[in-house]
Amino acid sequence: MLLREKINEIRQAKRVSIDRITKTGISKNKYYRFVSGEGSLSIGDLQKLIELLTVSLSEVVADSSKRDQLIFNEFGDYFTLDTTEYEQRAKNAARRYMATKLTAYYTISTVYELGAAHKKDEPVSDYVDDLYSSLKRQKFFTIFDLQVFRILVPYLSVARFFKLYPIFTTSLRTYEAYNPADGIELMIKIHATAMTYAVSTAARARKYLDFVLTQVSNMRGRPFAGEFAIMKRLANIS
Repeated sequence: MLLREKINEIRQAKRVSIDRITKTGISKNKYYRFVSGEGSLSIGDLQKLIELLTVSLSEVVADSSKRDQLIFNEFGDYFTLDTTEYEQRAKNAARRYMATKLTAYYTISTVYELGAAHKKDEPVSDYVDDLYSSLKRQKFFTIFDLQVFRILVPYLSVARFFKLYPIFTTSLRTYEAYNPADGIELMIKIHATAMTYAVSTAARARKYLDFVLTQVSNMRGRPFAGEFAIMKRLANIS
């Protein structure tokens, strides 16, 4: 499936109106010429579409028959890489950023630089601060942002975690009807971290307990997601 066809398919599936697209500065005529193959979009316009549709680059380019496997493929093997692999992927993403100026590639490069620094026991605070600041500016997490958040969690203070957690929970409502297995696993890990912090003895974390329990209780998991059932029972008991 061609890129223009995939973008239009995602737009229709998410019921994003053409009027919403025109508000980004892309005219109705330009959009229709693009999806019909009669025209093209600049990198800047493509970035606007991706952000409006709340999708990652990997989802846009994925073949529809393999989407479940590819949505989370950008960082799917992140925790299994060695230092050299982290560094090589960081360089590749940096080169793509320089060529396209798509901020997603800058983020990808930073995420892999973080992994390399961690492996080498070097300071990671600059990378953490950069990624945290980027996420904190968002009002909504795309699937790509959710992956970055998952990787960033172990490096965040409790206070920083709970700055991002409400954005995370708000964003999940968009994906309730479409959650690949990797997505369910990611959500469980984030919610489990929130519960761990919220039931701790630290007063600054306990103040979030009611909010966290409500979010967990309201989450919808697939039938095989036993972890969700356990967490929801714990939330009800609490």
